[in-house]
Amino acid sequence: MRTTQQFKALAASCRCRDATMAHRRPLVRGSAGRMLACGAGVALVIASGVIVSSEVTRLRARVGDLEDRKACVEAESADLARRWTEATGPGAVIARAEAELGLVLPSQPDFVLVAAPAGTERGDGFLARVLGGLAGGPTADAAQPPVFVSGRMVSLDPAADDAADGNRR
Repeated sequence: MRTTQQFKALAASCRCRDATMAHRRPLVRGSAGRMLACGAGVALVIASGVIVSSEVTRLRARVGDLEDRKACVEAESADLARRWTEATGPGAVIARAEAELGLVLPSQPDFVLVAAPAGTERGDGFLARVLGGLAGGPTADAAQPPVFVSGRMVSLDPAADDAADGNRR
């Protein structure tokens, strides 16, 4: 257990510490110091503005380069599309088939019949479709069988097709 003298000694040591504690001085003293701090702050703001401005200029130049590259790529794409269209067009395919496969084109192509969708015949107007729908069932046009393609306009194997056409006629 502590004695009274020990408590008095402890209290005296606490008072002694409080009395000898140093006072803080301000970081910047006087008007010259404040001016120096303000000058450093202004210099920091100006330097930040210069850095940001140079980065914006650099990025704008990069965007310009990318736009130029995009225009070149689009031009190349258009050229490739044009070349593809030329290479896969009917004239190029027939010429290549004649050269590589020995294609012989008939002097006059056969007729090609294509089935038209129901209800597109001439004279079949809106009123006829409505009245046909009110009749209670599919119209006679819808019940017709589809039309199939007859003959070929271009043949890759003329001899076999002539033999096949001869058998059908």
